[in-house]
Amino acid sequence: MEYLRYCNLGLVFGMAEPNYHSLSQIKQVLRDPFFSAIEVRDFWSYSQNEQEVLHKMLKISLMEVTYETQPIMLYKPEYNLNTPDPVVRNRSIERMKKEIDGAALLGARNIVTASGKFIEEFPEDEQISYLIDSLLSLAYYAQEKGVNLLLEPFDRHVDKKMLVGSSSIAFTVAEQVYSKCKNFGLLLDCGRFPLFTEDSRETVKMLSDYIMQVHIGNCVLENIGSPAYGDKHPRFGISNGLVDEFQLSLFLKDLFDVGFLKTGGDKIISLEARPIEGEDPELIIANLKRVFLKAWKLFEQI
Repeated sequence: MEYLRYCNLGLVFGMAEPNYHSLSQIKQVLRDPFFSAIEVRDFWSYSQNEQEVLHKMLKISLMEVTYETQPIMLYKPEYNLNTPDPVVRNRSIERMKKEIDGAALLGARNIVTASGKFIEEFPEDEQISYLIDSLLSLAYYAQEKGVNLLLEPFDRHVDKKMLVGSSSIAFTVAEQVYSKCKNFGLLLDCGRFPLFTEDSRETVKMLSDYIMQVHIGNCVLENIGSPAYGDKHPRFGISNGLVDEFQLSLFLKDLFDVGFLKTGGDKIISLEARPIEGEDPELIIANLKRVFLKAWKLFEQI
């Protein structure tokens, strides 16, 4: 496992396993030495006993933990960190503070969020300003709890329709927040580059000062009626998939060139795919592991 010299390799558990509340399924991942990190979510939906069991399992396994909250901004219209509506914005900040509390209780290193949906009737720069203010408030709070706050860019035009998508907007937001809160950074997903129509190397280079975590995934942009279309993170090798082991090896090289990957490094790279059309979650995880190993072997040969 040569890669463990350069990073912590994680699994986005809630994407790979539809039954992401299953403690037994989480335990199965924690027992796998292939991974040294895991991404979990929805701490407050567990019972108090389940919360204690989950925390104990994570602590015993010595897994690095990332806590996900992106679905709150993606799928719950009552929350938006960049809306001009102060009631909605304050509600979103308070909800996120509770999630930060959950992340801290789990011993998470990072908590990840997304911007709110882009609201077409309001100017973009006004929404960016509100988002920066919201993130600063959350980053200060996370800092008190010993947690890093990460922002994950999503697309603006294809699927998720979020405010922060392009690397230029991500850079603007990260530069402003990081200048005041060093526990703030970006989570970059290589499976989204085709949706952004951006060059991987240029994006990594532009955002290199702020990348604190990375996702490795795939996407499909042909056949809008396909269940894999858009930002669905299908398995590798799927028909019309736009990311393969060769693209991944180049992405790893880009990360190495900017210092994200380095000997003795402990940044987290998480593998991400979800089953579609009845696919077996355990086979999806095996798919991710095999493709990563192939990509890493290619990377070592570049």
